Amino acid sequence: MSDPIKAGDVVRLKSSGPKMTVVHVDEHLPICSCAWFAGSEVQRGEFYAVALKLDDGSSSIGFIG
Repeated sequence: MSDPIKAGDVVRLKSSGPKMTVVHVDEHLPICSCAWFAGSEVQRGEFYAVALKLDDGSSSIGFIG
């Protein structure tokens, strides 16, 4: 079993998407508050922990060739 996601971790949605920094993990609900950049603008959102995975360091844009 993997370690739980914690504040400060860099994550992505399991379905894809930008790298996000976890800023808070609710102690009572399995919800993580995250922040990320869309261009130069900071975005924020809350996601269920089961929908997130730790970032593996790969690019957020895949290559199709």
